[in-house]
Amino acid sequence: MNYRYTLPSKLLVLVVGGLFSGFVFPDTFEFGRQNPILRNYFLQRCLEATSHTDRYGRRYYSGNTRFIERHADWLIDDFLAGMSKKLGALKTHFSEVQRAREEALSLAPNHEGRRKAQLRWKDSLKAVADQAEDLRKMLSFILMDLDNKSHFTPQIKGDANTSGFQSEIRFIEEQIAKAEQRINDYFFVPTHEVNVENLKGENMMIYLYQVRKMSKKLSEELKSG
Repeated sequence: MNYRYTLPSKLLVLVVGGLFSGFVFPDTFEFGRQNPILRNYFLQRCLEATSHTDRYGRRYYSGNTRFIERHADWLIDDFLAGMSKKLGALKTHFSEVQRAREEALSLAPNHEGRRKAQLRWKDSLKAVADQAEDLRKMLSFILMDLDNKSHFTPQIKGDANTSGFQSEIRFIEEQIAKAEQRINDYFFVPTHEVNVENLKGENMMIYLYQVRKMSKKLSEELKSG
C-alpha cells in the first residue's frame, strides 16, 4: 500500500458529515468501537474514501494506518450517538402516545378536549412509526446479513375501541423495550457479549419493524374512528 499523510476530500466529507450530525468526542463509546461488525463497516468506508485504482487495476491508499483507524473511531462514535438519539426520540414519542391516550380516555365523548387529545394521540403514533422506521433503516446498513422485516400483520382486537387499544399499545411498548435491550446489549454494554449469530431470527430491526406496523395501523384506526 502507498500511504500519504494528506486528508482526501472524500474522507473529509465523511468526517465533516459526522461533525454536523451529532458527533461526540472519542472514548465516549469505547465498547462500540470494538464491535467487529461496526469496525469492519466503517474501516471499509474509510478505505474506500482514501483509495483510487490505476488503469492496471491496482489500488492505492492515501493517509496512514493510524489516520484510518482514528477516523473509523470517529465515524463509529457518530453512528452510536445518532442511534442513541433516535432511540431516545422513539421513546419520547411513545410517551406522548401514552399521555394523549390517557387524556382522551379520561374525557367524555362529547368533551371539546377529547378530539384534540385523540388528534395528538394519532399524530404521536405516526411519529413513533416514522422514528422506528428511521432507526430500523439506520441499523440495516450495518447489520446487512440479518433479517430486517418480518411477516408480521398487526391485528386489532374486537374490544379495542372499548379498551382504548390497551393490548395494542402494550404490544408496541414491549417491542420498543425488546429493541432497546438488543441495541444496548449488542452495541453499548461490555458485560453482555452478544454474537451476531444470536441475533438471527428476531432482532432489534424486527422489533422496530413491528413497532412501525402496529403504530401505523393504530394511527389509521384512530383516523377512521
